[in-house]
Amino acid sequence: MCDTRTSHPDAASSDAAATDRINAEIEYYFSLAKQSGDKRVKRARRWRETELGLAIGAAVLATAAGATVLGTEEYRLLAGFLALGAALTSSLSAALAPEENRQRNLRLAAAYLRVADDARLLRAADLPYMNRGESRAALQALIKAYQDSQVAMVSAEAASRRREPGAAGEG
Repeated sequence: MCDTRTSHPDAASSDAAATDRINAEIEYYFSLAKQSGDKRVKRARRWRETELGLAIGAAVLATAAGATVLGTEEYRLLAGFLALGAALTSSLSAALAPEENRQRNLRLAAAYLRVADDARLLRAADLPYMNRGESRAALQALIKAYQDSQVAMVSAEAASRRREPGAAGEG
């Protein structure tokens, strides 16, 4: 018996349409993952800048306080305020945990950018050689990887909120 599905012109156009839809979905998830990854890289960079800003601010205030103490008696009160500012800046840096937040954002960025790379490679290298079933399975795996990245992001954000001072549940 002859397989009429492949010889029929409508079957070929149906396969082409399905491939186009799958390709569009892959492009969609590529864009989502790339944007999410880039956003996380920018957040990691911002946390690094925050860490450096707080550290430099604390160092400058502590240095100014030390130099002021060496001055005359009139500047001792100013030195105390500068030392208090340095201590508050250091405390703020510890409470915000910028390095931990930076590392979390870098891990999430890596997960998203892996999905984007997988989508790009799937579209460019694998999809042209796959049949409809294989391409659907590959798309489903890509969607699952993106969803897993989303779950990891939500879990990391929730864990971060639990560790913040004054978070719900802390007394």
